[in-house]
Amino acid sequence: MAESLFRPEVVHARQGEWLDGVRLQQPPPLRWLTLAALALSVAVAAFLTTATYTRKASLPGLLLPTAGVVRLSAPMAATVAERRVADGQAVRRGEVLFVLRPSQGALLSGAQAEVLRSLEDRRLALLDGARLQQQLTLTQSASLQRRLLAQQQELAQLDAELSAQQQREVLAQASLDRQRALLVQQFVAPAQVQLREEELLAVRAQLQSLRRQRATLERERAELEGERASLPLQGAQQQGELARLQAQLARERAEQDPVREVKITAPDDGVVAAVGVQAGQSVVEGSPLASVMPVGQLLEAQLLAPASAVGQLRPGQPVRIRYDAYPFQRWGMQGGQVVAVSPLPLSPGDLAALPLLPAGLGGRGGEPRFRVTVRLDPLPVDAAQVLRAGLSLQADVGLETRRWIEWMLAPALGVAQRL
Repeated sequence: MAESLFRPEVVHARQGEWLDGVRLQQPPPLRWLTLAALALSVAVAAFLTTATYTRKASLPGLLLPTAGVVRLSAPMAATVAERRVADGQAVRRGEVLFVLRPSQGALLSGAQAEVLRSLEDRRLALLDGARLQQQLTLTQSASLQRRLLAQQQELAQLDAELSAQQQREVLAQASLDRQRALLVQQFVAPAQVQLREEELLAVRAQLQSLRRQRATLERERAELEGERASLPLQGAQQQGELARLQAQLARERAEQDPVREVKITAPDDGVVAAVGVQAGQSVVEGSPLASVMPVGQLLEAQLLAPASAVGQLRPGQPVRIRYDAYPFQRWGMQGGQVVAVSPLPLSPGDLAALPLLPAGLGGRGGEPRFRVTVRLDPLPVDAAQVLRAGLSLQADVGLETRRWIEWMLAPALGVAQRL
């Protein structure tokens, strides 16, 4: 056998060269898809960590005059003899709206004259009290306005003093720095440096005292602003109490009236709404007859917030309002600000007693609601003319702002805190 010219190792190594080597190819689109996926992941992560979301509450409410709505109710059990008004009718102060015919008996005629004179004296006293209460409200409002102006002037003077004191602090600090430099060069005694330090401390103490005085004035000013904002509500509440006493007096007078008719009149100029009785209908004491909305008053939104949302409502929060009668896709939304949040809830019974109530909030057994007063932002004249008292609305109020990642991890964080 002939001997090979090549070594066996070389022959063995070259036996598989005709198959060629293994080559891995990566198509170019896969590389771009990988980069796009990485970029998308980075964008999603950046969005979740930087973007924020505000949880909002949609609260139902009504558009009402700032002076409130006067609710007329039956002073006694009676029959409606006449109904002289209809929904949407404009009425004048003192105009007769309903005539009731009581069903109870009267006193003997011998005592009626004396009782009627007493009731008339009480009626005149209530009218004088209502007039004096209105004057007192105006006087208190003017007094609060004067106090606010005086506090603004005092704040301006205090700001000037703060500015001067801050300049004194800068000068005292510069003088202390110069004395320390001279002390290093042994041109002054250490006692002089200590004296400059004491002067600087005195200036800073006085500056801190002025800042505390300013904070106190700001707090007092905020309290006065709140008192001034609540003064019309207190006046309206007291006027409502006087109106209730007048209604009670009218009932007592009707019980002694030999004519046996009670006339329910309009307490002020306004528009009648929510007429709920017909002529010939029997009513019991306290039955709602109608509501009178005063004219010429500024409008505000009265919202009813559930207990689950009222904890994060504060005066000054912005509000976006949608009116049910005017679709916001065409008419847009009106802005506003929260003015006041009632500290106590309205029970279902109180809700049912409201002169006007948004649909779906009546009845018993529901969640308590808090009254939220919203001041409306000004509108153009042509847009403001379409608004009227009694319009139902939905108000969007921002409650809580968090990052998206916090909203996503909120359940897990809640479980961790409970554990």
